[in-house]
Amino acid sequence: MPLQENKVKPIVRSVIAAVNRVRLQCGRDEDLAAERAVYAEIGRIAGILFSVSNVYERFANQVSKIIPFDLILITQLDLERDTFTVMFSLGTEVIGLGQGKKISLADSAVEAEVASSKRAMRTDHYLEAGTIAQSLDDAGLLSRIATPLIANERVVGTLHLSSSKANSYGTEELARLEIVGNQIAGAIASGILLQAERDRASQLKSLYDVAAIITQPLSFEVKTKRIVDELLLISDADRVVLRRADEKLENLHLVASAGSGSIEFTQVLKITDPNLITLRPFLQGDPVLINDYQTSGDQPNLLVQGVESM
Repeated sequence: MPLQENKVKPIVRSVIAAVNRVRLQCGRDEDLAAERAVYAEIGRIAGILFSVSNVYERFANQVSKIIPFDLILITQLDLERDTFTVMFSLGTEVIGLGQGKKISLADSAVEAEVASSKRAMRTDHYLEAGTIAQSLDDAGLLSRIATPLIANERVVGTLHLSSSKANSYGTEELARLEIVGNQIAGAIASGILLQAERDRASQLKSLYDVAAIITQPLSFEVKTKRIVDELLLISDADRVVLRRADEKLENLHLVASAGSGSIEFTQVLKITDPNLITLRPFLQGDPVLINDYQTSGDQPNLLVQGVESM
């Protein structure tokens, strides 16, 4: 009997090992099938404009099936203005990362790095990565990965996932994130173009409204106030200021202004002041773009009140 048992035991172990291998393979096949089903569903979701209500939520729900997260963020980049906007946020609340929030790239070295990386990457290992990264740390999101959203060889935004568990993400999660990012990039780019078209249509309407104001039988003061109000909408600015020169072309006088807050503008500006940033456009009839208002010595009281770009 002992001899027979010695022969049976190796056979039993071999059978058990074979069964386990089959189970493991079946499990892998099921996982792969589930993963492919997620990609297929994301593909269908990507066919819907991302401006449609709840599309972001449906996308996030599918992503969660293959990559666990406590926070998902989708941003839209504006490289011309060195800013990005949080288009969608779901999960752990993080200070400064609310939906619709516009943020300077200077406050997030990670965002700039992801945008230039052209691939999915870990974002939780950067030291002194800016105020946004610090807010994520403070929220307890220890593991973070992100991928750029690239459409027509242009980075239109970024996709970020964060987890409160340390070392949650590896090469598999990075590969999956890159796949889903590639799937939705085109849809988000289409949404951006659609919104741009809507903005242009709105701006054209506002320009027509301005033209209509000019032709109306109204006083100069009423016309100028209505015009700056319309220009505020067209330019998407915080404030709009209209000035005109006096008869001797020595001073620029404040005519009308529009916008929020209690900001105060100097009533009269000397045209001959070399620090006057409106001097060149006034004399030459050319617009001027001042992205870093702090470099100018013109009207320092505006700088104190928070004006950074003109």
